Amino acid sequence: MVESPKKPFEVRKHILERAGRLMGRERLAAGLKVSEDELEDWIDGRKPIPSNKLGPLAELLAQFAEEKRH
Repeated sequence: MVESPKKPFEVRKHILERAGRLMGRERLAAGLKVSEDELEDWIDGRKPIPSNKLGPLAELLAQFAEEKRH
């Protein structure tokens, strides 16, 4: 089992990484309206995900979960 991240930066990075694995990084980047390179910078920890992208990320994950339920 993977240890849960502790710091907010690590939590955001971890969520992005998991979301990318679940829905695909291309779809995730498109949904967040950023380039795949920008998304990779966030996932790899080179840049922090901006706070204004957290709401859209939550919406994308909810939409993805709803699609999987049907």
